[in-house]
Amino acid sequence: MGALLVISDDLPLTVCLVRALGLEHRCTVHDLYDEAAPLDQSDLIGSDVARLTSEAIVRLQRLLGPQRATGARLSLLAKESQVPLRRF
Repeated sequence: MGALLVISDDLPLTVCLVRALGLEHRCTVHDLYDEAAPLDQSDLIGSDVARLTSEAIVRLQRLLGPQRATGARLSLLAKESQVPLRRF
């Protein structure tokens, strides 16, 4: 698996999820409300945003633009659509 970028509005929860999945060495967790953009290019982008407000959508678009330009794949999670995750 290549580099994974997870954009989140709840860093403690997302960091715990990343650790539980054993991805902490291949994953960068980025705060949705951080003004700086992620520095590294990713192969896969995940977004775990519980409060999908209009501001959150604008911020996601700003962060995803440069990442998607390189061909990174995207997966969006909203709190209402989360299901229990199992590691295979």
